[in-house]
Amino acid sequence: MPKKSPSTMMRRWYLSPRFWLNVVIVMIVMEALVLLLNNFGSHVVPNWFYAVGWSFGNSSDSPDGFGPDEPADSFLVHYEDYCRKSLLPNESSIRELLDGRTVYNESELCHCISQNLVGGFGVNYTATPSLESIISLHPELKPGGRWLPSNCIPRQRVAVIIPFRDRHEHLKALLYILHPMLQRQELDYTIFVVEQAEPEIFNKAMLMNAGFQEASRVAAFDCFIFHDVDMLPEDDRNFYVCSPTPRHVGAYLHNWKYQLPYGGLFGGVTAFTRAQFELVNGFSNQYYGWGGEDDDMLRRVKAKNFKISRFPPSVARFVMIKHEPDDGNPFNMRSSLGYRYRPNHYSQEGLSTLVYTKKSDEPLPLYRRLTVALPPPPKNFKGYSRRTHRSVRGDGRAVHGFAAKFTAVLSVVCLLLFSLNL
Repeated sequence: MPKKSPSTMMRRWYLSPRFWLNVVIVMIVMEALVLLLNNFGSHVVPNWFYAVGWSFGNSSDSPDGFGPDEPADSFLVHYEDYCRKSLLPNESSIRELLDGRTVYNESELCHCISQNLVGGFGVNYTATPSLESIISLHPELKPGGRWLPSNCIPRQRVAVIIPFRDRHEHLKALLYILHPMLQRQELDYTIFVVEQAEPEIFNKAMLMNAGFQEASRVAAFDCFIFHDVDMLPEDDRNFYVCSPTPRHVGAYLHNWKYQLPYGGLFGGVTAFTRAQFELVNGFSNQYYGWGGEDDDMLRRVKAKNFKISRFPPSVARFVMIKHEPDDGNPFNMRSSLGYRYRPNHYSQEGLSTLVYTKKSDEPLPLYRRLTVALPPPPKNFKGYSRRTHRSVRGDGRAVHGFAAKFTAVLSVVCLLLFSLNL
């Protein structure tokens, strides 16, 4: 009996019913996991799920010396020592605050740990008051959402950059929490909301790059906080300041039982100094739709031999607001590109190749609103809408089909496998 060639066996393997049965099983399991996590979160997911694989990398490599299991009281002692030595205002800020004077006494600086801090506070975003009520609560704000303490010199000037489109309820909830929290931390801060006017498909990373460029023209900020609009802080001891290396501010979520779901997580809320952000060449501009940009940024950080700074989960606690899938932010079927380590690429693409058009710059009562138009996605872009179950292309066409869903699910599988092994 003649031997079957390997190519013939491969073709028959791909056509076998068992292979397709396995594919269907994988799709069902993945969909079930996504539904379980999105709809029920930590109330249903058992502890062993976090203990096996998903908590990989939960140990901190923070260069600040803050341990991942450090209690809040111990952390505050270490933070105060770090703050006194490292968090000092820049000369430009000093000149502005002291009418040209550059010499000051240490006693004039704001306390590292303000007496106004309350620690952990409950977050109930469904009970957020109206925007008008929030504005009335903050007559102390300067136009464009800036505040600074009047009785001391703030140690850092901070730009909070929020990429945004059509999430007004989330933005309102975030502003309601951020303004009083940052004031209790005694920071000189300005909130920038960078809104995408066009194209239809969202590009969060490019908006953050644009926000950095525009904020840099406003003032000499010491620290840039890149903040997802659906991430709500729960503790004002999670100081919105920068570290000697890029910092993962929003590391521990209520939705994930305040553990890192995987070691390669670096998104939600991150902090960079100007020098750090320029050194890694900002975010990539390539990731239209959902997914890829945070993983790409992590590899940019690693390519420059930075370690990730994280405060311990005893203070660095967040709630992530659940929301319906957005057709304008489809799952990027090529998001797994963010997991590839491409050190030569990072210096050639990112902040240095950013292109956008500023449509407006409005100093509103609670924030500075920047509206920008971005270039359209490439025509070969392929996304997948979880709401309509349609594939979305760069030219705007939406096509329904099994292939789109199959590709999207396999992409998620690949992302998870990469996450657990990197």
